[in-house]
Amino acid sequence: GSTVGNLFRQDGVGAAQRRSTGISLTDRAQFIPPLVMDPVNPSKLYFGTFRVYQTTNEGVSWTALGGDLSNGTGTITSISVSPADTMTIYVGTSDGRALVSRDGGVTFTAATGLPNRFVTRVMAHPTDPLRALITVSGFGTGHVFETTTAFVGPVHDVTGNLIDAPANVAIYMPTVGAIVAGTDVGIFQSVDNGISW
Repeated sequence: GSTVGNLFRQDGVGAAQRRSTGISLTDRAQFIPPLVMDPVNPSKLYFGTFRVYQTTNEGVSWTALGGDLSNGTGTITSISVSPADTMTIYVGTSDGRALVSRDGGVTFTAATGLPNRFVTRVMAHPTDPLRALITVSGFGTGHVFETTTAFVGPVHDVTGNLIDAPANVAIYMPTVGAIVAGTDVGIFQSVDNGISW
């Protein structure tokens, strides 16, 4: 069965209410679809099926932002809202796409230069909305990519000498000038923007 309609909100006394009005229960979706809170406005949430839904009223109603963001058969695997500009929303899909909206979900621009792999995570930079890290699964290709232009032009492969194994997440650690990547075989750090790990 579909897990798409299994969104509930629990109030202060423990009562739970279903909160999926506006979400198409027949949408393709991950077994556990991404549900992400806006990092600045906690009343704004995003939910991913093969499209992005947004609520601004604690899930009472949801609105689809755009159409199918996958290549036509995939699902959204990751949503990341830029803390520096919450109109900038990054999305990854199970069929090799990463996209960004710079206008709050009205339009999306697809990344170029990614391998045709499951996008495990897209992570916005904490202070620069034009920068994001993209990680992918699989073997035999790069695993960590970066955009510094919000997908204007191809992404940069910052895999360097990282082990050839699926990468599950990469995050910026600006206080120490590092990128940290979590893979199937461990956690790795780069202090030279992905040249060496």
